[in-house]
Amino acid sequence: MLTALSQDFQVDLLTFGEELAAGDLAKLEPSARRSDLTGALQAVRDRYRGRAVPAVIVISDGGDTGAQESGAGIAGPPVFTVGVGETAQRDREVLSVTASDASIADSLVDLSVSFVSRGFGAAPFELGVSAGAPNDPNAAAAVGTNGGRLVDSRKISPADGSPVTEVFAVAPDRSAPTIVTVHIPPDPLEATAENNTRTLLVPPTARRHRLLMLQGAPGFEQSFLDRAWTSDPGLEVDTIVRRGENASGAATFYIRSTPGRAVDLASGFPENRPQLYGYDAVVLANVDPDSLKREQLAMLRDFVALRGGGLLALGGQSFTHAGFLGTPLEDVLPVDFRNVENEETALFGGDDAATEEAPQPLALTRDGERHPVTALGRTAEETRQRWASLPPLASILPVGGPRRGAQVLIVSGARDPEQDSERDALPLVAVQRYGHGRTMVFAGDAAWRWKMLLPATDTTYNTFWRQAARWLTATVPDPIMIREVDEMMAGETVSLDVLVRDDAFNAVPDATVKMNVTLPDGEQRQPGVGLADAATGTYRATLRMDQRGVYGVTVSVQRPGRPNFAGGTARRWILVGGAERELADPRLNEDVLRRIAQASGGRYLPAREAGTLPQLLAAIPLQGPERERQDLWNNGWAFSAVVLVVAAEWILRRRWGMR
Repeated sequence: MLTALSQDFQVDLLTFGEELAAGDLAKLEPSARRSDLTGALQAVRDRYRGRAVPAVIVISDGGDTGAQESGAGIAGPPVFTVGVGETAQRDREVLSVTASDASIADSLVDLSVSFVSRGFGAAPFELGVSAGAPNDPNAAAAVGTNGGRLVDSRKISPADGSPVTEVFAVAPDRSAPTIVTVHIPPDPLEATAENNTRTLLVPPTARRHRLLMLQGAPGFEQSFLDRAWTSDPGLEVDTIVRRGENASGAATFYIRSTPGRAVDLASGFPENRPQLYGYDAVVLANVDPDSLKREQLAMLRDFVALRGGGLLALGGQSFTHAGFLGTPLEDVLPVDFRNVENEETALFGGDDAATEEAPQPLALTRDGERHPVTALGRTAEETRQRWASLPPLASILPVGGPRRGAQVLIVSGARDPEQDSERDALPLVAVQRYGHGRTMVFAGDAAWRWKMLLPATDTTYNTFWRQAARWLTATVPDPIMIREVDEMMAGETVSLDVLVRDDAFNAVPDATVKMNVTLPDGEQRQPGVGLADAATGTYRATLRMDQRGVYGVTVSVQRPGRPNFAGGTARRWILVGGAERELADPRLNEDVLRRIAQASGGRYLPAREAGTLPQLLAAIPLQGPERERQDLWNNGWAFSAVVLVVAAEWILRRRWGMR
């Protein structure tokens, strides 16, 4: 191709990988860690700006692993793309691995593994999951290999070419990071075996999550809830129970907490943000909204929206008389209280009929089949069966329909097979994200019956409420936090952002932040950290990740002389090189090449038609370089010329005696 084109054109050979560079035909090799095709085309435009270039020829398999969308912003001369490779190749690939929220000590983590098999039909293969510690030479030193201890293996018979998802349960070490590797044994007929493996880092539990449960009055439900949560080693529960009033009419409470926090809770619900923001989630159990001050309800709204905390509302008193309608929490909760009275009349026929309504079975919605709160089984079918087998609740409280963006996970009522239509159903469990936090409503009454009427070995009640607590607290940030980093490849430069806030979660722009990074080989680095955004209290350091493996990042924050914020530490682990982006889907991607050619006014050619390129390029009318409009006056040379002329005029006038 070079020989044919060189007869009529001056040809420059360039290579692109991580960057655009001059190429040597005798030394071409696929050694780059990624293929930034879109970035390379933009770099070509900048490199030849002001020069007459009739066309750009791209020889590629269409694999674009750059940060930008393939073909985005392509401009300049027309691009002729030549596709190399095969569209039909035999290959098995692990597409992705994600882990469920792993915030509770000694708990199982659900791994969702997506994979695809192409060209092998329904031929079965083994899908294995291994786990190991970062300092285990069989695991961490071989990130992306089959290192570690095999924890599960399954024989898979997939549909050819269709992605399949399997869920595995893994019990990682909760005191240290765990490397989990998903692998498919390579087949000799595969195009490449490097994409048969994908690695994920499961971080350890940083601390116990702290719940504050406010009870409107002593009751069975709250007692059972308290036992379910306090027996969980990953939770720390403080309880406030309203007991009544003293002789002077002031409310009295039963407090169960640590001595240090019990003092702040002596008057009931926290009165200021630092006290409330010390918790990760708040539970309102049978709490009449009128029993809380409007300022406290507004503070609880900010606790969810700004601090990122969780909120759970349950119990009859919480939803009496349209519940939180007209309060600052109206929009925070996932149900719309505006039509509660109408729903109550339609569904129960009034107060007298409500107690006579036959208990309805619970029905899991599509959202509830896989949601972390309601997934009681390993499969959707097992989850549906477990919910359907639960004893009926005493009643379902009408709380209104779901808000836009909310999810209803469980309803009461089932499909009527004779009418082939949905019965009028009441939401039992509804959830939503609000601001930075999460909220949940449980509209059932006497759920403790699940615990009492089922065998002692049945753990459904405890499992459900523990999963609810995990979900509510899973994304709650700490005052000092290192932001999560996306999946990275070796050789990339990352921005490590640190958020620093005080006890009330106000940004702290005047702190001293130091960072220490432990590389996979044990080397220690201390990158400089500077203030990036004073409004959010964001500090930033940059680091080039040259090694594959696990990086440990630790930050220490100090702010001398400030009583509301003494400082603290934070830690995060980052996995580099957990997957090979370059070898994801090794087939020829003609769609990308066609899109790039079409966007630039060029043409896509299969490799077998590349010989027609000289004729195609010869037909392109040669245009001069693109004209650029520049302001000749507003620049340094013009200013210097003006100064020079004025100075010369002044000197001459002085020399000639002129004034």
